[in-house]
Amino acid sequence: MLTIFRNFQHPVSLITKSCLVERDIDLLAKLSAAQSCSVSVPVTTLDASLKRNLEPRAASGCAGVETIRKLSDAGIPVTVMAAPMIPKINIHGLEDTFGAAGEAGVGICGDIMLHLPLEVAPRFKTWLLEHFPERANHVMSIAQQSLSLIHI
Repeated sequence: MLTIFRNFQHPVSLITKSCLVERDIDLLAKLSAAQSCSVSVPVTTLDASLKRNLEPRAASGCAGVETIRKLSDAGIPVTVMAAPMIPKINIHGLEDTFGAAGEAGVGICGDIMLHLPLEVAPRFKTWLLEHFPERANHVMSIAQQSLSLIHI
């Protein structure tokens, strides 16, 4: 697909948690040279043990930062997206995440606070009780307060 985008000078923006994007750096760099490409790399946390609980199948935050470095070094515009930011769980590491991404050459930093659609909230609470039982009620209270603010 990237070859087709390059051949037709069609803009493309990728969002990926996978470090496999590195295998396409040559094509992405060519698209970027024509100002037709950007890549967003989500990094939820740099804390390896926390990452194992939050996203057990995703690449580590440090691997994501290294991917950002490689993309940036190739001249590809990169955004880091810290999401979801969960109060009392991973939000305390946001500055470190953005700092590491900045040192790696990221151009834009963004974050998204936790949003719990009604059908997801019970599963999330179960996960919280399993992994962070001492913080679960506090996190859910904050999440529910932010949800009620959205509906006002």
